Amino acid sequence: MDKEFACPAFIVCFAACLLHWSHVQKGIHNNNFNYIDLEKIELYAISCKKIFPESKEIDMVLCIYSFLAEYQFEEIHVIPIVSVSNVTILLVDSKQTQNLKTQEQQRTELMNMFPDIANSILNNIDTVTNMACNTLQKFDKICENDELSTETRNNFLIQQHKELDTYICKNRKLLQLLDISHYNLDKIYEIAQRHGFSAKYTNIGNNKLYAYIWCPLLYTNASANIAFLSNELKLYGFKFITTNLSSIGVKVE
Repeated sequence: MDKEFACPAFIVCFAACLLHWSHVQKGIHNNNFNYIDLEKIELYAISCKKIFPESKEIDMVLCIYSFLAEYQFEEIHVIPIVSVSNVTILLVDSKQTQNLKTQEQQRTELMNMFPDIANSILNNIDTVTNMACNTLQKFDKICENDELSTETRNNFLIQQHKELDTYICKNRKLLQLLDISHYNLDKIYEIAQRHGFSAKYTNIGNNKLYAYIWCPLLYTNASANIAFLSNELKLYGFKFITTNLSSIGVKVE
């Protein structure tokens, strides 16, 4: 099978479709999966690692159960996403591929030639990532505070989104210092910022370079700006998928 289909998202969707087909054969017509179903999908998906060892188990688990997680040193800390669900995400194909071995070689050369600079960049990436995770965790606390009025709560949430935007941009610039970027990615970042949103490189496991654009719907004129953003991406020939954060796990639509 083509390695392009080895990405965790495809494997999870394929496993979910097979389980849904099995349900239909038994006369069960329900597009939502219960927790037992999700565990079966996880078992099926992870078993595919024998065929596609490059697929990361953590990525599959995130796709199946639809949660955010802080993943560091093989430890997973789940971040509730119900409170940050009012966000539209654009996953944009940069039309470029990446060579992970080449990137690793470049980072190794940087570490050997300028160890102090390289370590400083990596330490800053770690710091910014932790601060972004802390910001995400604040969303839930704000939404659980019943003493806040709707207007006050929304203002606090917007403030947290702005803070998160800052960390996304800082993380992106630090990755650029490690030469993890491309002209097309930079163009996507530029387009996103022009419409008031932040964007960053992401890897979905099929050696293609993607960017995600974080679009909070609480921002002023968010829907109109997302429409303008989408049109400009199409104008430059960038294909994208529009999605959001869901708290119910993988489902059939």
